[in-house]
Order: sequence, then C-alpha cells, then structure tokens
Amino acid sequence: MRLAKEIVTIYHNAADAEAAAKRFESVFSRREVPDEVAEVVIPKAQMTAKGVYLPKLLVTIGAVKSTSDARRIISQGGVTLDNEKVTEANGEMPVKNGQILKVGKKNRFYKLLSE
Repeated sequence: MRLAKEIVTIYHNAADAEAAAKRFESVFSRREVPDEVAEVVIPKAQMTAKGVYLPKLLVTIGAVKSTSDARRIISQGGVTLDNEKVTEANGEMPVKNGQILKVGKKNRFYKLLSE
C-alpha cells in the first residue's frame, strides 16, 4: 500500500495518492460500493414479465464481451446484485430500479435504471 502511494505521488500528487488509497480500502477491503457508480439504462426490449436475461444485459452494458463469457463469470461467482451473488446464469431474473450490479474481480459497479 505504501509503495502504491509513493508511485501515485510521483506521477500525480499526494492528495490523489491518498484518495486512491481510501477508495482501494473501501472497495476492496471493506467491500463497499464507491461513491461514483456508472448508471446504465436497461432497454425495454430486454425486459420481460420475469425480469431480464442477465448475460445479455452484461454484454449490452459492456461489462463482458459475450454471453458465454457472462455465463462463465456468473457461474464462477463473479457477479453480485445488491451484494447478493448471482448463481443462475440461465433464465431471467427480476431487477429493480436503482439496484447495484458488481461484475468481475476488478469490481466494476453499475447502477441499473429502467428505461
């Protein structure tokens, strides 16, 4: 952590290094949702009475490259919806406006909004 702060300070400044350290600690150590989250609108065409087909949604928002990649990440436990692991890669799942979707090891966060 100290080495990372020193490197950021060299290339940016001490304030940026401190901010990066705090964000890292909150997101990766305490598993909190960051203050700034990308908002994505779920297209009406993808919504059904049961919800949304999550692998296709992950491709649509750019979180993964393909639906097979999405199914793999979901089956490995790499996707959470409001801090609950998504384990079912096939079938539709209900989603609510304002839910937080987290994808992958790099903790990419998305706030889901209805169209």
